[in-house]
Amino acid sequence: MDYVFNSNKNDETSAIETENRTIKYEELINSSNVLAKSLSDLDIYKRPVVLVMGTIENYLLAIMSVIISGNYFILVEKNTPINRTISIIRSLDNPIVLVDISCKSIMENLGVEYEIYEELIESKMDGNYVEKETLGEDIFTIIYTSGTTGHPKGVVISNYAMVSRIASMKDSCNFEERIMVVSAFSTILSIMSFFCIYKSHGTISIMNDKGGGPASLVRFIQDKHPSMLIGTPSWIYMFLQYRFIEKYKIDSLKRICLAGSELKKDLVKRLKGEIPDVEVINWYGATETVGVIIGINIKETNIDSGSIPIGTPYKNVKIHIRDDVAKEVENGEIGELYVETDGLYSNYLPESENRNIIFMKKDNGFSCEYRTGDLVKKIGDTIYYIGRIDNQIKHKGYRIELEEIDKMVEQVECVYEAATVYYEDRIIVFFEGEVDEGFLADIVNEKLPVYMRPYEYIRIKKIIRNNNGKVDRKQLVEYYLRERESV
Repeated sequence: MDYVFNSNKNDETSAIETENRTIKYEELINSSNVLAKSLSDLDIYKRPVVLVMGTIENYLLAIMSVIISGNYFILVEKNTPINRTISIIRSLDNPIVLVDISCKSIMENLGVEYEIYEELIESKMDGNYVEKETLGEDIFTIIYTSGTTGHPKGVVISNYAMVSRIASMKDSCNFEERIMVVSAFSTILSIMSFFCIYKSHGTISIMNDKGGGPASLVRFIQDKHPSMLIGTPSWIYMFLQYRFIEKYKIDSLKRICLAGSELKKDLVKRLKGEIPDVEVINWYGATETVGVIIGINIKETNIDSGSIPIGTPYKNVKIHIRDDVAKEVENGEIGELYVETDGLYSNYLPESENRNIIFMKKDNGFSCEYRTGDLVKKIGDTIYYIGRIDNQIKHKGYRIELEEIDKMVEQVECVYEAATVYYEDRIIVFFEGEVDEGFLADIVNEKLPVYMRPYEYIRIKKIIRNNNGKVDRKQLVEYYLRERESV
């Protein structure tokens, strides 16, 4: 916190703006210190604190207090399915749960002990609270993503990794302005962005209620006048689909930074057509790289020259493109992207998960590199995304393992086998069984977060396999296209 807020402690600049509340830097720090003191009075230190809140500002204040008190945070959104929340809590070592009053009933239904945010933050504090000491290798946060085992997988991120990424991004981008964040709140993209904005003394503009869709988003932009927007391509697609940019004058936006899934040429062309002077920044990163590591400002030449590039590495990041035997490929050849950087994740929870970290021998020792599973190629100094090397996808800003959806579907009675594919931003489930598609959807959708819910369920006589006996997802997509054409 000393690193992030060293010059903001008595500042009247707005740190956070939501629909109904503005929090200045001085209030943010003072309120966080009060809550941190209350957490310390509970005699907790270097423990996981699970946060379940009803408003964004409560989350942001709670995050600050958890860090100041020497603990680390885990974000659980209030609409997370019960089975997923329980799985996350059980995977942690001696966690404490902190909820605000609006989410109190969620924990009561789970039968989990909890502390109430409003009661802790109203406590009195005499004098200044001294931040508890933590080390660089201590945990900053654990972010839960989809796992191949059918359970959420926790990506453990250290203080050192987060500080390294903030330093890298601050030198690469300008966060010293009013910035609207519309990506999912609990993703690494949002968390990284929040702390980059804090460090740069900017203002976070973020909506609590996104249920109103693009119309609410436009009203919020017109009210807050952000100069920069950080989000996922799916948000912008929705924005353009309803022609809101056409109908309403949005002249404050100077830059739009997009990450979380592949950026398509069509979206950039339409966006540039609606807001000709806006800068469109394509960002690339992953939870394991603690957010954005590669980026590019998309120019007209990028739009007209094949696929949209993901750009060049930011400061403190080295990339390697390797073949099947981990040998670096030539410029222009396709290979898997390996990342070498100070800001990598520490490990997974459960620790039995494949860590995807390799050690490469160099002249001066060994380097630690993360295998992303993404296929890319490099032309000149610019990197282009080709696709996934396995069955992991990025959808609506979240990383999803298709096998997790398979396992969830196969838990339903009278389903014999399932195979999930991803086509045209749609999650499609094929299944063998004697259950009605609609009934199956009702059961499975109750157990999955909104962003993981399939677009369609298709009954099939036999799941298509290749010669090695493995599910052939490519042929399943071809089957889907043939069936769609015949209808």
